[in-house]
Amino acid sequence: MRAELTDGRVVSLIKDCACITHEGPCWLHTDQLHRMEQRRHLDAGNWRGWLAVEGLRLREKIWAMQSRGIVRLLADSDDERDAVFDLMPGGMEMSKRG
Repeated sequence: MRAELTDGRVVSLIKDCACITHEGPCWLHTDQLHRMEQRRHLDAGNWRGWLAVEGLRLREKIWAMQSRGIVRLLADSDDERDAVFDLMPGGMEMSKRG
């Protein structure tokens, strides 16, 4: 995973923890765990549960990105348009990876 910073640089995101259960930044792994929890709520028809998890997930993800000076998450490809999550005005979360 790569990230575009507020100054326009694009950097690779590296592992920032000692966890052995995942690669990459811990906050992105946590985001994926929230997504799995959301899936369980949807599969059970529990929209309120899904909304509660989504609100928490987005708050945590936006805080993590802003605190690191990240404005856009990018997939590991050469296509800069392949945004995974975008905090720029008019940006939106893309469902294919994010």
